[in-house]
Amino acid sequence: VTALLTLRLLHERGALQGLDARVVLASDEEQGSPTALPVLRSAAEGADVALCFEAARPCGGLVVARKGYGAVRVKVEGKTGHAGIAHDTTVNAFSALCAFVTEAERLEAHHEGLTISPGGPVTSSPGSVNQVPDQASCDLEFRFATEPAGQDTWERLRALAARVEGETGARFVLQGGVECPPMARGARSDRLLASYIDAARSLG
Repeated sequence: VTALLTLRLLHERGALQGLDARVVLASDEEQGSPTALPVLRSAAEGADVALCFEAARPCGGLVVARKGYGAVRVKVEGKTGHAGIAHDTTVNAFSALCAFVTEAERLEAHHEGLTISPGGPVTSSPGSVNQVPDQASCDLEFRFATEPAGQDTWERLRALAARVEGETGARFVLQGGVECPPMARGARSDRLLASYIDAARSLG
């Protein structure tokens, strides 16, 4: 609403004459814009400036760079059985998932600024504690500063899943990957920021 009202006021005052302004409203930004990203890419073709109508940081700071985003659904399949009678013939899918998650977080050491956050809806079945779970799953997101770091992290996660498969006998399926590229800070964004600061100062 703020964005559209601002643009309407600027238009009524003639401030948008000669400009080709394109407005994209995206409802899936928190999920990495899986449906909006192609629309955003199309709207950005030939654009000189891109602005996001979103609140500044709590301190008032403007965002001129942000990390890229990846999302992964981790599914593990093992072999169930009675925890007491058939324990030696089972493959605990939940234990394998835990081993994967613990090692996945350690991948942060490979790239500066990389964060890996497992969580989301964590599932394990059968639900009875006396039955070894043969199904387990969780979500995992990772954020990265550069595109090569994002792709490398995705490849390392896949390699880790294969390694834990070999160590535990469980089967891993990883769905997802890199979803949104990072926005790197550069000379053009710095010039835009300087223009914004000048305008803010002129308004007191």
